[in-house]
Amino acid sequence: MATYTHNIGNLTNTAIQGGDLLNDYWTEDHYTFNISNSSSINLNLHNITMNDDADLKLYRDVNANGVLDGADEFLQSSTNLYSADDSINYFANAGSYIAVVERYALGSQDRLDYELDLSATHQYRSHPNLLPDEFEVGELSTPTSFTGRETTSYYGWVGNANTADTYVFSLRDIDGFDPQTFRFYRPRVNISLTGLSSDADIRIIRDSNNNDIIDSGEVIVGGSSTNGGTSSELISGISIRGDELIVQVYQYSGDTNYQLNFESYWGRFIS
Repeated sequence: MATYTHNIGNLTNTAIQGGDLLNDYWTEDHYTFNISNSSSINLNLHNITMNDDADLKLYRDVNANGVLDGADEFLQSSTNLYSADDSINYFANAGSYIAVVERYALGSQDRLDYELDLSATHQYRSHPNLLPDEFEVGELSTPTSFTGRETTSYYGWVGNANTADTYVFSLRDIDGFDPQTFRFYRPRVNISLTGLSSDADIRIIRDSNNNDIIDSGEVIVGGSSTNGGTSSELISGISIRGDELIVQVYQYSGDTNYQLNFESYWGRFIS
């Protein structure tokens, strides 16, 4: 068994995308990097070979020697099953770090291919810019009545050890017609973030080029809510149909539990 080390250098807001393979001999890949400011270290392990499994770990390289050894401090891990994305968003001080991609032996194929994205986003200036596939909301259902509302809620936590969560959803690509009022309606959704004990925000992204990175112009217009303190967040009237959209819940300060609510309804439109 052997380990291969990739030296990334100074990790910044500009995401680095790479990939490699693991097998019975090369069982771990290590990615060494530095951050020059206190930042959210963002890692996204994805496109893992179907029916295979790899895990992701983050260490502080205490002695800054670029080698994972007994002096180093374990910080965080992600160990989702099979080929599901593994991701880490961890707020850390300036220093040296090592990300480990580790083959999970049981059930693995002879060769495991993967992609790993890395970035470091400075808290209060920018926020995690990688888009791991974490929570699948799916297509939101529409109320049976044109005047009805239907709400689905999710519960989570963001803080220094997990600076962001992502939820993937879409709206039904249909319009509705009410024969009683002779009016056309379009599926819409309000998204709210409630139950906060510290400051967290939300934004909606359309990953137009499917590169799993938040690029310029991909946060949709009117798709952000950044109220201060523990005030709830609300994004109203989203009506982009068919396309997959991503809600990112991200820490602004402190640690907090949250409730994320999707309220779908029929919104009137003029054809």
